[in-house]
Amino acid sequence: MTTEFGVSCIGTRNPTREMSEHCFKLGAWIVICGGIVSSGNAEGIDFAFAAGGNSIDPTKVHLHLPWKGFNDFQIRRENRIILPPYPQWMVDLTVKLHPRGPYLKRGPLALHTRNVAIVHRTLLCVAAPSNKVGGGGTGQGMRTSTDMGIELINLNHYEQADWRALAERIRTGLR
Repeated sequence: MTTEFGVSCIGTRNPTREMSEHCFKLGAWIVICGGIVSSGNAEGIDFAFAAGGNSIDPTKVHLHLPWKGFNDFQIRRENRIILPPYPQWMVDLTVKLHPRGPYLKRGPLALHTRNVAIVHRTLLCVAAPSNKVGGGGTGQGMRTSTDMGIELINLNHYEQADWRALAERIRTGLR
């Protein structure tokens, strides 16, 4: 029997077609290998990871939303949906790690707190960030992963051999 493991899957809203295809395949592979795709249902990379997982088993795709109805056109009935309110410690960590944390208004605070929820309880965070300063929501997820001691992989620096090695690690449940 395989033990489930979670992989947080985050990234830019404006990926290249090639990166989207890689992330779709990776999302499917995570589920095939007994894992859970943990993502935030944002357009772009989040959608690609979730679509890959959904193509195998939508019950293994966990979507952490900042509010009810967020990009609901992408959600499958079988997906596990996690909604606020998130625990206060997640809000506090968001404020601590975000460059403008104390000044975040309700909407941005909800979006960034969702990134803490995405990463929480996963063994690995795979990210395909944009080049924007601070990294936006993906950058927040990456900072959260590092702060929580969760292994972080920046897919933007990956070569073909790296993808194969990552696929093998996932195949073994990240052991």
